[in-house]
Amino acid sequence: MADDSNDPTAKRILELLEQEVVASGDDEETRALVDRTRRRFLSGSVAGAAAAGLAGTAVAGGVQEAPTKPRIMVVYTTDTNSTRRVAERVIAGVDTVATAEPRLLQTGREVSRDDMLSCDGLIIGTPVRHRNMHHRIKIFVEEVIEQLWLDDAMVGMVGGTFSVGGGYGDAGAGAEQCQLGLLAAMAANGMIMVPLPKATPGADHACCHWGPAVRTGGPKMEAIWPTVSALDCAYHHGANVARVTAQIKASPAPLFASGNVSPSKELLKLFQAGGTTMETADEVPARDSNPAFRQTTHPDYPSGDGFKSGK
Repeated sequence: MADDSNDPTAKRILELLEQEVVASGDDEETRALVDRTRRRFLSGSVAGAAAAGLAGTAVAGGVQEAPTKPRIMVVYTTDTNSTRRVAERVIAGVDTVATAEPRLLQTGREVSRDDMLSCDGLIIGTPVRHRNMHHRIKIFVEEVIEQLWLDDAMVGMVGGTFSVGGGYGDAGAGAEQCQLGLLAAMAANGMIMVPLPKATPGADHACCHWGPAVRTGGPKMEAIWPTVSALDCAYHHGANVARVTAQIKASPAPLFASGNVSPSKELLKLFQAGGTTMETADEVPARDSNPAFRQTTHPDYPSGDGFKSGK
């Protein structure tokens, strides 16, 4: 795959944009513009940046390269290799349309902010753990996805999910609830979420509408491998997410309105510097400490409890 990160034109454009950020006093909108542009360059597309109106005539000789395939990060973890098997089929589906960037989490910290900014889409897959996502996936959500929420860096990115589990009674082991937790995190970040229509091949064996929910246990909790039909469903879900991502990447116009700034510049800098509890703490703070610098009252909330009390 072509990589324009070393292209002199690309480097110069990014340098100029970084200078604009400095000149603006690290304005949130300017920073968001740089992040979006950087994501396109790191995915190897000067032409893609030009299409968004960010590179303009900067391409040498006025000749633009053909748009490159979108990049989709596929993040997953596994304990028994069942989720690995499903992820491999999702990745194969993605690769029919886009370029998959697979990441198997062994600690939960294998994916960085920059890794995500270089991609156009994200698929998260997890084993079901007591109706919830696996703890390694939770670490990724808290330490990467949540941090990118602060400056809206993932707005407009495409997302998808899948889950794998057994459970007693053949009731799904909480696979749907598990995926809803992942989708809620994506929604908070302004992502465009791709569901799983029942018309998808294999959906009659692995469909919970949000994404593939693959069974790896019988009604008495006997361990089984994912079925061929369920794996087929995973393959098509990966391809579906990739197709949506390709369509959105090709669009030159922003999809979402912007302008609201939250949190404030001051709080944003504290959050990003790790000066608050937005970062996962290594230990419980002392009872009387105030690591988040919380205020007792706020002028907009005279009741002090976060709600306007009225007159």
